[in-house]
Amino acid sequence: MGPGLSFADRFRRQIELAAHTPHATADGECHSPAGKRCRLCHASRISYEQEIPLKRAALQEHWDHCGALLIASARSTGGTVEEPERHPALPPLSPLVLSPHGRQYRTVSKRKVFLDRRRRFLGLIDPGEHSSHGGFEVGRCAIEPAKHATLYAGCASLLNRPQTQALAQRLRYVIIKGGDGGQAVLFSVTEITPMLIRAANQVSKAITRAVPSVTGVFLYEDASDGRYYLGPAVAPAPRSLRKLYGKPDIARLIAGKRFQFSPLVFSQVNAAAAEQMVDLAGELLEPHSDCRLVDLYCGFGVFALTLAPRVRRVIGVESSPHALAAALANVRAQRAQNVRFVRAEIDGDNIHQLVGTPAPNDLFLLDPPRSGTRSGVVEAIAARRPLRVLHIFCNPDLIPAELARWTRSGYRVTRAVPVDMFPGTDAVEVMVVLERA
Repeated sequence: MGPGLSFADRFRRQIELAAHTPHATADGECHSPAGKRCRLCHASRISYEQEIPLKRAALQEHWDHCGALLIASARSTGGTVEEPERHPALPPLSPLVLSPHGRQYRTVSKRKVFLDRRRRFLGLIDPGEHSSHGGFEVGRCAIEPAKHATLYAGCASLLNRPQTQALAQRLRYVIIKGGDGGQAVLFSVTEITPMLIRAANQVSKAITRAVPSVTGVFLYEDASDGRYYLGPAVAPAPRSLRKLYGKPDIARLIAGKRFQFSPLVFSQVNAAAAEQMVDLAGELLEPHSDCRLVDLYCGFGVFALTLAPRVRRVIGVESSPHALAAALANVRAQRAQNVRFVRAEIDGDNIHQLVGTPAPNDLFLLDPPRSGTRSGVVEAIAARRPLRVLHIFCNPDLIPAELARWTRSGYRVTRAVPVDMFPGTDAVEVMVVLERA
């Protein structure tokens, strides 16, 4: 079964076995200006219709492997799993929930600034691309809306003008974050200076004239040399963000509720699929008016506030100060009376302090980062004996280890639903329901 294979390995193997002839792409799509094909995701090789059965097959293979590992883990720790064929460690995997928009789904995208001789260009980060120092210049990315390509092309042309060099020399990334009907544009720079602000204002005026749907333009100061646009893991200082134009926040309508958040706050790259996950959370948790919901890693409050009308009380916990500030603002704007948000790092030692006395109808929802939960978190939640838990995985490779912890703590998987949050890529979200064994 390939114990060393990741989900990405399994998916790539399915694509190779299918041996599809590369499908026709639109003009400039998935190609550099010189005609070189982009290989950073699978969108240049297969259509979404071709991708769906391959990803389904890879998911099923991975899920079967997770079940086998759980049985092996139980036996190795002294437990017994009798007749695994009749009593499998995991229930059948639910069908893959498809991305509503297929390709062109990304509401969040980014480009890094690269220097090719004397010309600056905005490119995707490609570690295998040596001719341009790790950058791939693409005319149009197949998994991004066409408007993103227009914005990047406009910004790139402006960066090579003499009057914008104060910005160009300190610019690291251009980031686009979509909201309802519009886009916010962030310039990540190493230092904000008066000359840079003047140059950035010229670029801002030009792109907002060319693309009227731009709702905000921002400067973000980050002196680190990390490859990601928000730099180190520590939360950036509020003063590092400077608005040049438009609205200070990004707005998004989710499940009929309006949410606002700072451009510095994490938001899902596939807004339409994220809304599907909100609907699924309500279906999988089965909340009712006697329940208390604990939403860990709650971000700016999407799950907490959309589920709040269906439960008695909600407690949301989040470590990011920017996300928490947005969550508190959303509570006030939505006038939610039964929701409380707390800022804290989530570990096994503070769950009881954050949540208080256990109740028999407690529901837990946790959507941790890609690295998973800290040591003791699963065990501390299970010790409280909640009625039901929804554990969301953005990294399928963590599923066996995390579920083994739940199993040892007295919980079993009752349902698992994969969501195609990232079409064209090796990533997928899996929503797993756990109940007391």
